[in-house]
Amino acid sequence: MSAAFIASETYQGDKEGYVFRSGDSGPGYYMDDGSDSKENQAAAQKPLSQKQKLKMLRAENEKKREQERLEQEKRKEEKLSRGIPVVASYDTEPVQKKIDEMKLAAAAPVEGKEPKEKKVEEFSVDFEQDKWGLRARLTGGPVLITTVSAGQEGATKNVKVGDRITHVNGMDIEQEREKCIVDIRKGGKATIKFVRVEGQEAQVVGVGGAATSVVQGEEMSAGEVAKMQAMIGAAKSKDTVTINGKKDVQETIEEGVTNNSVVVIANCDGCSFTVTAMCTKLFVQACRNTKVVVHGRIITSTVEAYKCDTIDLEFHTPVGTLQIDMCKKPRIVFPKEEHFHDSVGKKNTSMIVWAGCTDMHVAAGAEHRLDTGFEQVKQEFHDLVEERSQFRIRLEKTVAGPLQLTQEKVVRLENGFFSTMKEKSEFDAKQEATLKALAQSMGITIAKAKPQGIKCKRNEICPHGSGKKFKDCCNRPDGVCTGMAGTDW
Repeated sequence: MSAAFIASETYQGDKEGYVFRSGDSGPGYYMDDGSDSKENQAAAQKPLSQKQKLKMLRAENEKKREQERLEQEKRKEEKLSRGIPVVASYDTEPVQKKIDEMKLAAAAPVEGKEPKEKKVEEFSVDFEQDKWGLRARLTGGPVLITTVSAGQEGATKNVKVGDRITHVNGMDIEQEREKCIVDIRKGGKATIKFVRVEGQEAQVVGVGGAATSVVQGEEMSAGEVAKMQAMIGAAKSKDTVTINGKKDVQETIEEGVTNNSVVVIANCDGCSFTVTAMCTKLFVQACRNTKVVVHGRIITSTVEAYKCDTIDLEFHTPVGTLQIDMCKKPRIVFPKEEHFHDSVGKKNTSMIVWAGCTDMHVAAGAEHRLDTGFEQVKQEFHDLVEERSQFRIRLEKTVAGPLQLTQEKVVRLENGFFSTMKEKSEFDAKQEATLKALAQSMGITIAKAKPQGIKCKRNEICPHGSGKKFKDCCNRPDGVCTGMAGTDW
């Protein structure tokens, strides 16, 4: 005979003949065959204690999460049945399998050539300084060192460009990537484990031995190849088209470029390039007095520029993300504003993310202009690090209505994700409102969360480092400085 009640503080999925609810016996599964309907009705009318209400609230949340998971699995199965490949964000096994296949393909011996044995060296480094003098590619694929600053701690401890980070403070970066990235960005005392593969003199740039089928201009040195390999990271391309070391030329980039190509323009001086071919992604690095005009579609809508001096980037095609770091006098132009205002619903998803740039000029359409740079923003934010502090530029609607180029300081959330203080505060407010509505429906009162910050008077200097009075900086109605200068409230 089945039990009339099965105790359970959390929702464990549907059970045939039972209903999950709270009753005389507490939260759990009660028989729903009508045999105890009077008992159930009486239990339902009896007021719940605060403890029982909290248990029910947690149980309801658990039930909703389980239902969402089942719906997600159902949608995944439907896509697979129609032949649409699906890889869940939490399911890294298929991605890792593909990477392993590419590594095996790259390591396969070439006909007519003796395979060269590569020496793999593992080593650990104990860092002590706040800044290690290293830059690494943290998004997608292996975490590879892209820059080692001379005279700083990384260089003195023999870290080299192309070294791969495998462990951070004892954590495996493949298992706990988000926590590792947070510790890397934080700097300071840390123990980092690296892997170095010797003998990479071949012209190979891209993931899993994606060969540079087209190398125009000068051949790249082994160090430049390693640096470019680290910069490209996990770019999934069949080939990489590299234009390297050209001087005082005007060229159209089309020959040899396919839809799967990553286009790399590096170490060029006094040149003008027009990209007319469709490509996967575009990289520009270490160029001087160079202009790049893009007409061909960029499939990933992603462009990156690094350590360039006096460079013009002109886009006649939509760009979702332009990452530009450590560049002097960059000029970024979108002749048509719709190429920099790629809206999804009501939210604009296009952006420029920059760090360590000076004298930067941004233009979108005929009306929108913005001049910015590290010297300008450090007057407002006094705690900046030139190489790491990032800012985001978007073309979006303001409170007044018209489109305007806006700039916000980027923050990293506890999980390492990219956001801004305004977006974080909006998300926190939405989460709080959702929880409050759910609690209210359960008859629970939740105390109002206190703002995280320092109480200030209107004419006091804002304590987060802007150098302005509170009334001219955060200016919150509750008088609390949250370190969000310039945020609309």
